[in-house]
Amino acid sequence: MGINRYNMIRYSGVVAVAMAVVVSFQNCGQAGQIAEVQLLESVANLPTPDGEVITTPNGSYRDFSKAVNIKATQDTLDVLVVVDNSGSMSFEQSNMATRFASFLTQLRGLNWRVAITTTHVADTDSETINEVNNVADGKILRMGTADPAKHFISSADSLMEAQALFSSTIQRRETGSGNEQGIRATYRALERARDTNSVNSTFFRNDAALSVIVVSDANETPYSRGVNRRNLPENLLAYVTQIFPAKAFSFHSVIVRNNDTDCLRFPNSGNEGFGTSYQSLSLGTSGIVGSVCELDYGTQLAQIGQSSAELVKNVSLECLPSDSDNNKIPDVKIVNNLNPAVELQGYKVEGNQLQFDVPLAAGDYTVSYKCFVPATTPAAAVQ
Repeated sequence: MGINRYNMIRYSGVVAVAMAVVVSFQNCGQAGQIAEVQLLESVANLPTPDGEVITTPNGSYRDFSKAVNIKATQDTLDVLVVVDNSGSMSFEQSNMATRFASFLTQLRGLNWRVAITTTHVADTDSETINEVNNVADGKILRMGTADPAKHFISSADSLMEAQALFSSTIQRRETGSGNEQGIRATYRALERARDTNSVNSTFFRNDAALSVIVVSDANETPYSRGVNRRNLPENLLAYVTQIFPAKAFSFHSVIVRNNDTDCLRFPNSGNEGFGTSYQSLSLGTSGIVGSVCELDYGTQLAQIGQSSAELVKNVSLECLPSDSDNNKIPDVKIVNNLNPAVELQGYKVEGNQLQFDVPLAAGDYTVSYKCFVPATTPAAAVQ
């Protein structure tokens, strides 16, 4: 296939974590259940297969292709930080505030932007948005008090100014909803960006890679009336692909890791639940999974920063590429559509990401790959 071998242990871990699970939510007094389908492998969300379908008793391997257009060498990165602003998060917010410079120093040399929203979203799609603007239903928050208003920090700011603005914004004064919904808030942030009159539309750039960082001590916690389609990891990824077809995307989590009972029960922390949905989405997009219980966030923020900086060299796929012939190499091929066409090497597969040794040069490329679609797909959310 002309591709490098990849880290098989990491890939196997992605598939294992992303497999269908039933997660119980008992955060902030709310209880309920959500069925997570295998990450990015809901039939409803996959693109139409292009050719061969290999059927097995458990499902089928299907051929897909993705057109990638690179207009210039990629060095542009947007970072959205989604902070849990419920009542138990003051320590985590302060930790992020004091150590975020560790993240920013990893972005040197890139054309970057960083904005902040919260895990508080509107109760229903029809709720009056003005009631939640401050806390924030995906709305990008104002930074500082300058006039005209500033809603993100960027590589044009000094490190000291950027750190100060981030620090003052990440530490929230309000108390947001106990139904923390970082995935749905990210979805809403992107929906708002499609409104040219929205603050969000000034932040997200078509030619930028997108890195999302969720900081929460709870799992994705839908309202008791049921799961909204925006709560599901695979729907967020499908939406990113829908509105930004060529965008590289990764999702990072600073959470209570799965089965980390010491962190869950950390004295006086108020930690509420394992961040199962966030962790599966991070692993599926080759993101970093950090811990909210770290006493110093510097190291893991530096790791997230480094991973985010590398994202400008990535291409995201709509699903987890499969190894249909069992040769321990995912069935992926990328071709530079020159005349004659040239098959590329010098990359590896991590989750749904193609990670290149160097950024792709300007040009048109075609990625061909196989994904496994289970024979039975759990029912999708109804809202």
